[in-house]
Amino acid sequence: MWRSTRPAVRLARPASLYKVAEEYATVDTVSGGRLVAGFPVGLPYDACLNNGIPPMELRPRFDENLQLILRAWREDTPFAWNGKFSQYSDGQHLAPPAAEASSSSLAHGHRQPGTMQAAFDLDFGFNYLSFFGAEAGARVFGRFWDLADKCGLPRNPYRLGMVQLVGVAGTDDEAARIFRPHVSTCSTRDRARSARRSRPYLEPSAS
Repeated sequence: MWRSTRPAVRLARPASLYKVAEEYATVDTVSGGRLVAGFPVGLPYDACLNNGIPPMELRPRFDENLQLILRAWREDTPFAWNGKFSQYSDGQHLAPPAAEASSSSLAHGHRQPGTMQAAFDLDFGFNYLSFFGAEAGARVFGRFWDLADKCGLPRNPYRLGMVQLVGVAGTDDEAARIFRPHVSTCSTRDRARSARRSRPYLEPSAS
């Protein structure tokens, strides 16, 4: 029996967008409509530092590339695409996913209200990427539902999901031995970022 498959592609990075759209459509077709397509914006150090994307272009590239993929799924005939970041004179139309794109797509995010708003605008689900458990997730969920209320949308539980890091081993001690170094590294980096954000600006010295 097919299970739901949940791949995710960071659309702000350079990629063959038609290849992404084609592979997603293929997986959705052969699985009988069980694809849940993930579209995270991606992390700045990945798209910007590793791939040379200017930070100011990160979100605009994501928005444009996502619209191209959705159009490739929805068009019945080939089309031209004249975007700001990519141009195609003979855009291919692809076999549409077995399910409607909006009902089978997720916008992945961490805490950003902009990503939550984009999920509402596109009628996507929002998938919260968590490393720090239910307490941190509860704060994000509250922010999400508050924004849903402001948009006049119902609090449909299917709009919201959560990804949580889980380490599995034979015993608690074994799990701690295997996974603690990795979790500690992630937590230390997050605390360091939080400290930098909350650190007050220092006045220049008189000297």
